Amino acid sequence: MTALQNLIKYKNELISTKSKLSLHDQILDKINLLSRIEEDYKNQTFGLLQQIENFTKIIDINNQISNDINSIISDIESYLDNTAIEQFKNCQIKSNSLLPTNPELELLINSRISRYSEFRYPGLQMCKYIFDEKWLQDAGLQTFSTPSDRIHSMLACDPLYLVGENSTALRETIKIFPEQYQRRVGIYEIKNQDFSILPQNQFGIILCWDILNYCTLDKIEHYFKEFIKLLRPGGVLFFSYNNCDIEKSAENAENLLASWTSVRIIKKLISNIGFEIISFSDYPCNDYLNTSVSWGEIKKPGELSTVKRSQAQGLVGRK
Repeated sequence: MTALQNLIKYKNELISTKSKLSLHDQILDKINLLSRIEEDYKNQTFGLLQQIENFTKIIDINNQISNDINSIISDIESYLDNTAIEQFKNCQIKSNSLLPTNPELELLINSRISRYSEFRYPGLQMCKYIFDEKWLQDAGLQTFSTPSDRIHSMLACDPLYLVGENSTALRETIKIFPEQYQRRVGIYEIKNQDFSILPQNQFGIILCWDILNYCTLDKIEHYFKEFIKLLRPGGVLFFSYNNCDIEKSAENAENLLASWTSVRIIKKLISNIGFEIISFSDYPCNDYLNTSVSWGEIKKPGELSTVKRSQAQGLVGRK
């Protein structure tokens, strides 16, 4: 275990232990016991009030200990973030592995994406990898999702745009859908992270799954700046990232299998750019490489609005 990983473990143990250190409720019970006796025997002058005050001081001392532990945790987090940002700012990720999934995680993620996808607004999905579903099954990789899987959560978007570095691969992604639907999907090949060819200020949702997990912080910042220009006010960005507050995720970053980020680093970054936070989540999984999958849901300030009232009717299914 490296020094950074050991420090993360130390911090996480402090966080999990902190709630067990509070004596507030127990001491308060004892104060109440003595207070009832004091109330029943007000005329006695044998120092009971002093003992009540002593118990009150214990609560104050205990609260101060809790505050001091919070300060230690905060100092560790600041050290981790500052050290890691400097150490990994120019790193080259060696592997673009796939984020694992399972039925429960898929149900949760798809339901979250679906709630932001509707016919009144276009949607955009960034695609990193393309795999033939038969190849996935033959390779025993049923526990990984593909961009095709994620399209099902965004079928309501009208239209849906797919962007990536290879337009041929993008077209392969939608071949499982009827040709009528394929013609409705916008395919855009993006080079050098240049999104200027896309409609600006138009999208209701952008999905960026399993991409930012392998990007340096400056590249993540660039993506966020581009995404906020593409989203209309009130539009949502749904993205995965590598949360190095989790020990295994930090190990992957130090082995250059993923980027070094944390929920604090990401929150600071998106706040500076102008996003508003909806939620951040960490979901446990049993994959040997990733013990958790982490994602964020953020929005461009404002409220979604459009004059669009209906869409073309049709059924979308697999071939």
